Formats: sequence, C-alpha cells, structure tokens
Amino acid sequence: NSNQFSAKDLDIGQEYTFRVFVGINDVFETNGLAINFKTLEPPKKLRLISPITSSQIGLKWNPVKSANCYKIEMKVDNENRFKEILTEYKNTKYIIYGLQSGISNLFRVSSGYNGVYETLGSEIIACTLENVKELKINKISSSLIELEWNKVQGASFYSVQQRKILNDKK
Repeated sequence: NSNQFSAKDLDIGQEYTFRVFVGINDVFETNGLAINFKTLEPPKKLRLISPITSSQIGLKWNPVKSANCYKIEMKVDNENRFKEILTEYKNTKYIIYGLQSGISNLFRVSSGYNGVYETLGSEIIACTLENVKELKINKISSSLIELEWNKVQGASFYSVQQRKILNDKK
C-alpha cells in the first residue's frame, strides 16, 4: 500500500509516460493519472570561461539534448549541502558574481526538464583569482628583460603578453 514507485535502468533522454491507477480488492478505477517526462543526463564538459576575477567566475557546459533548463548550485562552506544559485536557467554559460577573493568553491550544474532536475549534476572546483601585484623588472639589457611578480594563490599558470610599441619618428 505504498504511494511511491521507482523505475530503474531507463534510457537516457527518452520520454516516458507513467499512469497511476487506484484500486481496491483487485478492482482498479479506469482513468488513472498520467505524467510525461524525459530522463536526463548531467551536462558534459563543465568548464571555466573568462572572466575569472577576484570576485567572479564564468562557467560553461555542453547542452543536454533532452533538457529544457539547468540548475546552478554552489557548495556551502563547512556544510554538506549545496545552495541554489539559479534554477530554470535556459543558457549553457553563466557568470557567478559576488564571490570571495582567493577562495575555492565547488559548483554543480544539473540538467532539468520542466523544473525537475537530474540528481548527479556535473561538478567543478574553481577559485577566484587576484590580479598580479608588484610587477617589477629584475634585469634589463639591450635585448633582454626579466620580470617578476607576486605569486597568486590558486593560479595554475601565468600568461605574459608582449607588445612592441612603435615610435613614429618624423
């Protein structure tokens, strides 16, 4: 006499109809109540995109064919739960603002269909980044320059842009 049912091993991305009938003494009512839904897979290739600053992070993921919305969540520090940032989101990239500088955060994006979301989601750890500070020249000669800057917590690499400034001599 349970009012719950679970179906396992359903095909991902497949639309299903389930109909529930009520019965008593082996006799069932004839109409039942039906619900349609699609099974969902988590978004694939969740990744960071620009801009990443001291207070914001950009996320992007591949669209899920059977989904019509997404939910974005962030793990709450020292708790075993996620906080919803956004639900019913229709795009596949999002910029999260107002983050603490230099702090790693765990983000989860779940695919949804008509406001119901799959339970696994895709997760990524991301850290906001401070700008480089204290840029200085260590060594300079006629054809060489050596630069140094402070290490930025959470950075896995640095990129240096070199541009030649042309002086117009008239």
